[in-house]
Parts: sequence; C-alpha cells; structure tokens
Amino acid sequence: MSASPSASTSASAQASSSSSSSASRAQPWKHLVAGGLGGMGGAIVTAPLDVVKTRLQSSIFHHEMVVQQKVGTAPLAAGVNGTATAEVVLKRSGGLLWNFVETGYILKDIAKHEGTSALFKGLGPSLVGVIPARSINFFTYGNGKLFIADKFNGGVETPLVHLAAAMSA
Repeated sequence: MSASPSASTSASAQASSSSSSSASRAQPWKHLVAGGLGGMGGAIVTAPLDVVKTRLQSSIFHHEMVVQQKVGTAPLAAGVNGTATAEVVLKRSGGLLWNFVETGYILKDIAKHEGTSALFKGLGPSLVGVIPARSINFFTYGNGKLFIADKFNGGVETPLVHLAAAMSA
C-alpha cells in the first residue's frame, strides 16, 4: 500500500515551508547592523534641529531675543561668543506656524554665518550613544520576536508576539 498523492504533496509542502521560513529569517547580525545604521541616519538628520533646540534653550540666546524684541528686531542665532549679527524684524503672530518659521530662520542664519558644519555640532558624541543603543534595541527586538514565537507560539508571529518582543527590547 502506497501513500496517497495528497499525503505526499502535503508532506513536501510542509518541508518546503519550514525550509523557506528558516531561510527568510534575518540573521542576528543583520538586526544589529540595521539598528546601528538606522540610528546613525536618524541622528544625522535630526542634528540641525538639536543645534537649534540647544540655541533656543541657552540663556545667552534667550537674553538677546528679549533685548532685541524690545527694540523690534531679534538675532536669529547667536554664535558661541554672541558674534552673529544678522537681524530680522519680528512679526510674532503667535501660533504653531510661527515656531516652524522661526526654526527655519535660525537654521538659515546658522548656516549663513557659521557654515553648514555648525549645524552638526555635537553630532560625534550623539553618534557614540545612538549607534550602540539602536543596534542593541533592534537586535533584542528581532531576536526576541523569533524566540518568543518559537518557544511560546509554535513559530507563528502574531501581534501579541510583536508586543512581547517590543516590551523585552
């Protein structure tokens, strides 16, 4: 007695699906590299906004803004020693849109008076912290997801598996 054709077909389908699922799983080092590259890209893109945030939080920049507002103009960005001289007439209408416009003015002024490299001040220390942190985070999430799915859910990745892996990362 030979096995029915449907039984042998289903057995070969299971064998091919198990081999394809193991082949489609990313290797752990890929999660590590992807996390590091993603973190690095994010830090580079947001570095100019961090510079603007730091300038806006500095007491020197804030003091110059208050003094200049009293006379109707404000410097857009102060250098480390307060040497930037560009001024723009402030027309504060309030509201959220003005904050975006002001950020654009500050970015433009920093690039104009201090060079575009000034927009990336402090990027090195930021990368030293961000790259390992994002690498470990991606590695833990990716491998935690596989571990939890294999050990507790029969190899099936469900939203609950993703949630548990995200909590572990």
